[in-house]
Amino acid sequence: MSSEFCTCLLELHVVGRAEIAERYGVGPSAISNWQYRYDDWPHPRLILKMGPLYCPNEVQEFINNHPSLLNPNIMEGHKGAKK
Repeated sequence: MSSEFCTCLLELHVVGRAEIAERYGVGPSAISNWQYRYDDWPHPRLILKMGPLYCPNEVQEFINNHPSLLNPNIMEGHKGAKK
């Protein structure tokens, strides 16, 4: 494996479903639900055998657009949800 390849991997910042769930205080199944229910869920940057990996900034943007996902007391009306 070349050192150039290793450097590229180290510079790539991605997170999986477990890291996203931990960061936002939800269960991993919530992340899977959001992926399937919302058209604006970010596209994976990498797909490995262990699952898809996402750009954390794109996930944060999604969360910013759907605040009720983290606070069930806010009624969002599932704006952006797939029909």
